[in-house]
Amino acid sequence: MAALAEEVRPDRYHRPRLPVSRLDFAVTGVITAGALLLLPRLATFWEITTSLVHWPWQFDFDEGHNLNATVLLAHGTNIYQKNSPEHFISAPYTPLFYVANAPFTWLMGPTFGPGRLLSALATLSIAALLAVIVYSITRRWSPGLLAGALWLSISPVIVWAGFYKQDMPALALQVAGLAWALRYCDSNRRYGAVLFFALAFFTKQSAITAACAVSLWLLLRDWRTGIRFVALMTAAISLPFFGADLLLHGGLSLHVIGYQWKPWNPAYVGHLLGRLWSEYWPTIIASGGVLGCASVLTLLRGLRGKGVPFYLAALGSPWGLIGLYALASAGWVCIATGIKGGNYNLLLDCVPSLALLAPLGAGWLLYRLAGLPLRLRLWAAAGTVLLAGLFIAQRTAFDDPRSWYHANWPGAQQEQFMQSLSDLISRTPGDIYSEDDYLVLHSGRPVLYDDPSTFPILAESGRWDDSVFNRALRDRRFGLIILWPGSGRWTSEGYKAFEDDYKLAYADSLETYLPKLVPDEPQYPISCRLQLGSDAILIDGYSLSPGVAGRGVRPGEVLHIALTSQAAVQLRRSYASFVHIIDESGKVLAGRDEPATGAGRPTTEWSPGKRVTDDIAVPVPADAPPGRYRLVLGMYVNDGGKLTPLVPACADAGQLYGDAIAPGWVNVVRP
Repeated sequence: MAALAEEVRPDRYHRPRLPVSRLDFAVTGVITAGALLLLPRLATFWEITTSLVHWPWQFDFDEGHNLNATVLLAHGTNIYQKNSPEHFISAPYTPLFYVANAPFTWLMGPTFGPGRLLSALATLSIAALLAVIVYSITRRWSPGLLAGALWLSISPVIVWAGFYKQDMPALALQVAGLAWALRYCDSNRRYGAVLFFALAFFTKQSAITAACAVSLWLLLRDWRTGIRFVALMTAAISLPFFGADLLLHGGLSLHVIGYQWKPWNPAYVGHLLGRLWSEYWPTIIASGGVLGCASVLTLLRGLRGKGVPFYLAALGSPWGLIGLYALASAGWVCIATGIKGGNYNLLLDCVPSLALLAPLGAGWLLYRLAGLPLRLRLWAAAGTVLLAGLFIAQRTAFDDPRSWYHANWPGAQQEQFMQSLSDLISRTPGDIYSEDDYLVLHSGRPVLYDDPSTFPILAESGRWDDSVFNRALRDRRFGLIILWPGSGRWTSEGYKAFEDDYKLAYADSLETYLPKLVPDEPQYPISCRLQLGSDAILIDGYSLSPGVAGRGVRPGEVLHIALTSQAAVQLRRSYASFVHIIDESGKVLAGRDEPATGAGRPTTEWSPGKRVTDDIAVPVPADAPPGRYRLVLGMYVNDGGKLTPLVPACADAGQLYGDAIAPGWVNVVRP
């Protein structure tokens, strides 16, 4: 972009401030008016950001995972451990954001406020840094004011500015490093930018575009300086990273790199970039026009005899740094937006360059007015007015930022709904599975399985074993399941278990599911046959009360056993069913007989081949001693007081127990 300057010299990159003419003043007014047109958007930024910072509940899907990682880290848990089948911790980012918020967790418990405030302050600091960068190049504050206002007016910025996420802090550190390198490019203080870039990486490992642009820029200016800068930055990032990874037995790299290899789809790229274009085409055209004109003018000046040294000097100027940053961020966004599960926050990396380029172009045109002949000054003024026209068009193209994020935004009704869910969780015993992690943490319980959008990808690729989780769904271990509508989760086996064993209780911004008393598919499939004469009944499986498989049954509770059966032929007689609970010595602890079965109709009315559920409720004595008890079940016919059992035969001979079936065990636990 150095072609936008009158002359580029390797030893001088900042121009002195020149006197302001009347035409300068007029064009400055046009640029300032463009910034003032954005004032309604700044009001929207303030409204949405402050409402999110003050909102006590989880708003974004990923906020809960970040909060859970912060809480675990604050309590001394290694959040980068290898996940076993019994749990899943999602810590997909490098640790600086978690560490920064851990002290607030010690003082306040699980809370979003401090982290959201940090994001909001980072967003405002980016606006200030962009203004400083534009001023340092153009020596005019009006284009800088426009750059800062434009940044704060862009919808993804407005939405993500108040999230408990790494995006804004990491981006602020990147832009700070960019501004530092630009300010101190001619002194050894330039190496201070390394600190900002290292901190950005340890906030979010993908925050590398500004570091790459500055490294290339310094290499073009002076390859020796560039090599030293790259070496220092490599050491500042790699030594702490691999040192921590060694101490964590490879867990850091596993979480922030290994777990993040997800499918890439060009359709995602088109969708996200298309959404950005649909609302910000004037800004994109203005920024692209500035970058394109700079490149063309640089090429023309090179063809007029300036040669390769001129090109290198052009790229090594402050204008060149912004151009390199724009290209690096645009390239990274095209890659990142194709990752499965990405959201519009992936566009944020390219927004600072969009907010810089058009105001820089306006500032350059304004600068050119000071020393050009009248004819050329009129052309420069016309270019400035054209840019102002694009900003006016941008003002009319703005959409409601809330349309970029489909959710129930903070309000009294949503507050009431979230409080009711929190109260429901507090009343529900046992484990809770919730994709809203804050609801679980707020109730004082641990999050057992975090970030379901990630672990099916890992399970399908063999990087995590989800069999225990799927078994928990099948056992109806969770007294409540709370899901975000439409979020990706679970493998096909997990989905099947969930659909068979849980029912939707009510739906709102979150969907609440309760375990079915009798699941659609048997919790424990078995293959047994009961026969008496020509009559035969097939036992397909059985199910226990929700949660009993995991926590056991307490004395005084009622244990439900649902037998799944079907008649093999049209049955001629009416049979009774029974379930007994016996200890290991064979003594009966409790039992229940159903003379006409628990299916609601006698066996003579069963249709052959049609599945029937025989639900038997067995009260457990209040004085039942804790221990492991065998389930024994079967069927018999009562002939005038004479009980004749149906003879069992099972595919697994170990499930036979005399004239009954003993398919499994149940634990009686202390209350």
